[in-house]
Amino acid sequence: MALLILYMMSTKACTTTSTEPLKRSENKVGIGLLHCSPESVIKFYQDYDSKSPYDSLKTEKVRFGLNKGKANFKTSSLGSKLQPYVLVEGDSDLEGKSNINVGLIRFSPEIIFRVLEKKGDEFTVLINEKSGYTSVIKLHKKNDYRTTQEYGEDFFFDPNFVDTADADWYLYESWEQALKGAWSIEVPKNTLFFKEPNGEQTYMPTNDYGFGIDSLSGDWARFYRKFPDDDSEKNSKYWAKWKNKDGIIVNIILHGGYE
Repeated sequence: MALLILYMMSTKACTTTSTEPLKRSENKVGIGLLHCSPESVIKFYQDYDSKSPYDSLKTEKVRFGLNKGKANFKTSSLGSKLQPYVLVEGDSDLEGKSNINVGLIRFSPEIIFRVLEKKGDEFTVLINEKSGYTSVIKLHKKNDYRTTQEYGEDFFFDPNFVDTADADWYLYESWEQALKGAWSIEVPKNTLFFKEPNGEQTYMPTNDYGFGIDSLSGDWARFYRKFPDDDSEKNSKYWAKWKNKDGIIVNIILHGGYE
């Protein structure tokens, strides 16, 4: 009888340990973005109180074949459940050489999570944008990319040109910082513009090159022509919604048109 009880306890313990502690969120916007270095090991915790991670993300370079040089993202158990805001493997050696030959650059791997909550240098992030699975990532202030940079209102981050020797860097951007610093913002064709939030409707011509944003007020943002066709458009600034309860409405091109 004692052996049977021990067996049942052991079986239960094993089952509990192997179950992925994934929580879900209905939050479709979050508070910002977390950029992580593809050279670091990103550890995932169930919650803020967890002492040990349940899984981690490691990046290894593909060493052979046509994909040689690309990033190979590896986890122990998450596998295809890991679908964050951005997970880009970057160029292979061949692609990088081809891009450079035509005057472009070799595009780097990129890892970005949507942040739902932030407590100091610990972040609750969406690890799966479709299912809403969340996890906590615990980082260290000494690795904060912003502490190594001199930046102001026009701070612009591009993962293809990271200016730090710290392999474990990370960068958190609030949505306000991300929107103001984005390379370009694309809006739906049926977007309505106003002279002020909930104010008088006005007209703003469409723009194939997207808009910039210089101010936020809740769901509203003030847009301007990022690349105006002539001087008369430089001071045209009108308000429209960038998000609603169902999520983010605009398309945010974070850097250099590479998204």
